[in-house]
Amino acid sequence: MAVKIAHASIAETGGVNGRAGDQTGREVCIRNWWNFGYSVVLRCKDDNIRNKMVQLAQDGCWNNNIGYSQAERNTLHNELKRNGYNFKTVNPCNTDCSAFITAVAIGAGVRDLEYIYNAPTTSTMVNTFGATGLFQILRASDLVTTDKNLWPGDILVAPGNHVVMALEWGQNVLDFFASLSSQNHAKANVYYQVRSDGKHYAEVKNCDDYAGVEGKKVEKLAMKVDKGTIKYRVHLLDKDWLPWVSGYNWWDNDNGYAGLTEGHEIDAIQIKSENTGGKIKYRVSTTESSTYLPWVVEDTDYAGVIGKCIDKIQAFIE
Repeated sequence: MAVKIAHASIAETGGVNGRAGDQTGREVCIRNWWNFGYSVVLRCKDDNIRNKMVQLAQDGCWNNNIGYSQAERNTLHNELKRNGYNFKTVNPCNTDCSAFITAVAIGAGVRDLEYIYNAPTTSTMVNTFGATGLFQILRASDLVTTDKNLWPGDILVAPGNHVVMALEWGQNVLDFFASLSSQNHAKANVYYQVRSDGKHYAEVKNCDDYAGVEGKKVEKLAMKVDKGTIKYRVHLLDKDWLPWVSGYNWWDNDNGYAGLTEGHEIDAIQIKSENTGGKIKYRVSTTESSTYLPWVVEDTDYAGVIGKCIDKIQAFIE
């Protein structure tokens, strides 16, 4: 769907001059983007001003006291100076395309555009707006020939002909935001494996299976996620908790796994995660029973029973 744009378009006479006020509802109006032959986009660097411009442009389009006439193009500006740039309450007046956009920018806070005699025209406004230091001057073809990459508040200029303001995000920008949102909310996958009975066993993803072998005591645990971070630690049978680790490498004896050498079995594990799109849940079973113990969430507790060796582990992000 095309982006909505605001512009001062044409007098009620079908020409460039008419009576004060919008006689047709189409003199200063909102319509769908169309390719008028724009060659420049002026993009405000200040988000607050840019958002304010969008609101004022809409207010101006909805107020039928504002009409189109090149001969009286500055009368809107004169009304706005008197009422504090309230586009909703001006008396009947007129403007044209560039005078309208200039008035919107001034009302939004670009006071360097304030003038006494005559508003910038489509031929001069690119330099005039650029001189404020608040606008980027963009000429990329994917901005001037399509609406798909526009931002709300973008000013599209066809020098010597016309100027309009975009009121909405282009579809490509919306799609990009949606992809970021999807990435931010997607849950991480958990990968883990154990060493039991002197052997390393296959890696497991989430709850596709379990890590370990039923009846064989787990001696080491390695875990990782593909988004965010996790830390994990283990409690050794008849000993204490070992330090937290965050790596995933059997050859890194300092941070690559949790556990010690063979002969030191694990009876409890604890895990905590950050920025994984959810919370990590995990559970274990012991060598004394094939039934899993209850799920544990993050490091609110630990999974296992002190004094009973674990043989199977499952974990995932909920």
